[in-house]
Amino acid sequence: MMSAVKRSDVCCCLCAPRLTLINVRGKVSRAQRTPGMRSSPNYNFLRTGRSTHEPGFTDLTPENVEFLRHKYVRDVIHNSPLKDAGSLLQPRQYSPELRRCGAVGVKLGSYPLFRKSGEKSLTTLIQLIDTQVIDVQPTDRAFRRNPAIPRWVPYPQLDKKYFKVTVGCKNISPEWVSYSQMRVYAKNGVPCKEKLTSFIVPEESVLPIGTPIYAGHFVPGQLVNVIGRSVDRGFQGGMKRWNFAGLPASHGVSLSHRAIGATGNTGAARVFPGRKMPGQMGDKVVFKPNVRVMRINTKYNVVYLENLVPGLDGAFISLSDSHSSAAAQQQKKAGISQLPYPTYCPTFHQQLEEDVYAPHIHDFRDPSIAFDPPDLD
Repeated sequence: MMSAVKRSDVCCCLCAPRLTLINVRGKVSRAQRTPGMRSSPNYNFLRTGRSTHEPGFTDLTPENVEFLRHKYVRDVIHNSPLKDAGSLLQPRQYSPELRRCGAVGVKLGSYPLFRKSGEKSLTTLIQLIDTQVIDVQPTDRAFRRNPAIPRWVPYPQLDKKYFKVTVGCKNISPEWVSYSQMRVYAKNGVPCKEKLTSFIVPEESVLPIGTPIYAGHFVPGQLVNVIGRSVDRGFQGGMKRWNFAGLPASHGVSLSHRAIGATGNTGAARVFPGRKMPGQMGDKVVFKPNVRVMRINTKYNVVYLENLVPGLDGAFISLSDSHSSAAAQQQKKAGISQLPYPTYCPTFHQQLEEDVYAPHIHDFRDPSIAFDPPDLD
């Protein structure tokens, strides 16, 4: 018997968790269910790693899924603010005191570049895939640069308003998004993202919802802060985790050559908290400050960062401007005084070349050796 979607329970693509599968007589009976069909749909696809296309997993038929997809494209994607983001964006004059919004990208791998002096430098490629602003919310908390103070500290008196700008990266299908997240995407009319990161910025640095962030947001030669998750090494011993020397290979040592040694204390007779011992290694959020941007590619939105950054290939990396005094001095020495503010927009800013290099990096399009033959006459 033909199944249909109960239209009274479906007002938009956000109402998928309230979908009921009915026939002309009413609700589906227990006898009509297939052996693998659940009594109620499970829409937590992120936890299960399964899709609505799997037969017998949910009560949705292929016609229901196709209906939801068309409705998502019509109600969400077609009403996207991307077409108005360029008109709402107003470029302003940049000053070092202003804090710009950051970006999120995917780590591609490493690639060598050469300085003009001939030295080889290893770089890490970060691609900004579908990076755009997802949501903007006011907040009474600000980010302090002092590492001794917790990252999120409420200010008793704010001299300016701060906003939490949520930036997303890498479009995904709405089937893999939870219901609460889908409400935010549909409200703002932006595609679903695989990774979301928030940045605290003042009111003058807020970007309109739907604004894309390109590789031109960063200037080659400037310094940025990088946040990523380190490689998971699992449970490791003290020699690998903390670089301990271990015990001697002989002279009375048997079957304990890689042990860490004594861990107790004579007076307290206990192990103090924080003692370096075997345990979980890696899989932690790592903050790496003052990383120089060596090159950008505007065609594929790739940012080349100096040296290595934490994370596996394919991991998400967060980038933001560095506001330390050391970064300000190095950028001033490199001749970088202006950055695209509040972000790079091809409509208002100067069109960039496909590849833009830092001043001290050799451009592969230039000759490596310049030789002027002497005049024989």
